Amino acid sequence: LLTRDDPETALQAFSAANEGRSQVIEALDRLIVLQNQNAGMSLQDSVNYHRQTQTLIIIIAAIAFFVGVLISLLVIRETSRKNTAMRYQANHDSLTKLVNRSAFEIRLQQALNYAREHEVDHALCYLDLDQFKIINDTCGHKAGDELLVQITQVILNTVRDRDTLGRLGGDEFGLLLENCSVEKALEICEGIVAVVKKHDFIWEERCYHVGVS
Repeated sequence: LLTRDDPETALQAFSAANEGRSQVIEALDRLIVLQNQNAGMSLQDSVNYHRQTQTLIIIIAAIAFFVGVLISLLVIRETSRKNTAMRYQANHDSLTKLVNRSAFEIRLQQALNYAREHEVDHALCYLDLDQFKIINDTCGHKAGDELLVQITQVILNTVRDRDTLGRLGGDEFGLLLENCSVEKALEICEGIVAVVKKHDFIWEERCYHVGVS
């Protein structure tokens, strides 16, 4: 216990107390600085994390948008391709790739309407293969199909680009010659008869000849 009788000891104790208080205050100050630093670092980390998250969300959204656009384009293109294929199949013979009977009739009606309006001449030819049934029955349907494909190409090489050759059914073909005189139509038909007659159909090392009427 400090008394007035021991002033020196009292002064030393007071000085020690002040020094201890100063050390405590300095320690508290350092603690506050550390806390502020930690708080600042945590805040910066939080800001950086928020920015990274925001950037990642934007990137994912952009990727999702472009993927969606790409899928939409692919779906549209595939749908368009299927629609085109369906329209082609509806209007063409699957074997010879020529226009089928219904499509040929539509073109014929259009040609008739045009002829009436503009007073022009068209020619309609009906072609029937000779000896086709014999080859088809003797050699089989596969041979008959191949013969039809070859004869189709032979006829196409003879007619004009603007002419319409269609398969009406079996071994029957229709040929629409637009803006064509009777004389020119006869010339084209005689050419078809000649080239078909000269065509050699080879099947299983045997040669067959057909004609067209």
